Amino acid sequence: MDNLQQLKDLKVAYKNCFDGEDGKKVLTDLERRCFIKERTFSPDTHLTAYNEGTRGVVLYINQMRDVEHGMLKEEKGE
Repeated sequence: MDNLQQLKDLKVAYKNCFDGEDGKKVLTDLERRCFIKERTFSPDTHLTAYNEGTRGVVLYINQMRDVEHGMLKEEKGE
């Protein structure tokens, strides 16, 4: 299996995991906890870096699901 096919399979796995009812609940909770809709800044630079790291994980999950700003790319006509 080539790398491109592995990536496609992994993206399908992300969609299957997070697009169901339970997955959406978990992802909504992660978005709330991981600074998706708020600033990550803290006077403590280490805390800011940590906050950005947690935010990055949720952004990556959405990227793997082909979601951009809460909308599937296919819904946008891409």
